[in-house]
Amino acid sequence: MNTKHVLREARVQLRRYRHRLSDEIRRGMETEIDKLAEARREGHKDHARKIAKSLVKKIRTHTPKTVWHHTIETVESFAIAIVVALAIRHFIVEPFKIPTGSMEPTLHGSVYKPSPRIGDFIMVNKSAYGPKIPFTSRRLWNIKPKRWDIVVFSTRGINTDDGRPAAADPARNFVKRIVGLPGETLEIREGWLYVDDEKVEMPEGIEERLISNKHPGLAKYLDAPYEPAPEASERIHGYLKSYYPINLFGLRPFPPTRTEKVPIGPWKYGHEGEPFTVPQGHYFMMGDNSPQSADSRAWGFVPFENIKGKVFCVWYPIRKWRGVN
Repeated sequence: MNTKHVLREARVQLRRYRHRLSDEIRRGMETEIDKLAEARREGHKDHARKIAKSLVKKIRTHTPKTVWHHTIETVESFAIAIVVALAIRHFIVEPFKIPTGSMEPTLHGSVYKPSPRIGDFIMVNKSAYGPKIPFTSRRLWNIKPKRWDIVVFSTRGINTDDGRPAAADPARNFVKRIVGLPGETLEIREGWLYVDDEKVEMPEGIEERLISNKHPGLAKYLDAPYEPAPEASERIHGYLKSYYPINLFGLRPFPPTRTEKVPIGPWKYGHEGEPFTVPQGHYFMMGDNSPQSADSRAWGFVPFENIKGKVFCVWYPIRKWRGVN
């Protein structure tokens, strides 16, 4: 008989059903639990087994053993597990999947040609900028994001001037890198980022220059001369419109039946010689694979409350596990 297991189970049963036990039975079980714990501490194995047998008999005799009570115990266990999982997901970490190549080469998206590849599954630190109050967009306290942080954010509320969704309909989670902070004046000159009229060096691991306007035919050659694409200033942006078969209170249990791109107009920001200022409380986002990234240059600024957290690692595929900066 495993006296350690009996001791643990007796404490659980007493705590769970103490309100159903008479005072005499409850005190008797508490006394035997204390005696068993003392016998185990002092190493009296035979005495501990004797007490454990008596304790098991009391548990079987006085605690409920109906199907209904077993069902309640099972439901309680599942409920506790769900609450803990939701709390971890809301306050600590949450997994996401990278669907596209807008963050290459830092994060890899799913591709099917020439050979299939699963997109990276990332883990996001939900408390990096302060834990959010449940069911709200407010935080218990705020920690300001830094430039070059890779973040996950919701597109909810990011609209065009006439009120249409600017990034996705319905709202989706995007993964981008923070380039501009609140109140800063940004400009892209010949592929370099200027903040408040000062040139900013790219972080390690990112291409030397932003190649947002580099000609598509030269984009893959990092040492190629900067050559703006003639059509860059007229690049048309469109948001993704998805049609779901069932949408019940914002829950969509089935994948969309179809997805289309609704055209809006030319990209608003990031054009050569056109500086712009990031509003207070907002951030300017860009993808590391800037030639293939529809980001803040197209649909605008991201409110701080939309940011869900900071990406800190790739956890799947397992063989490619790594930290992310």
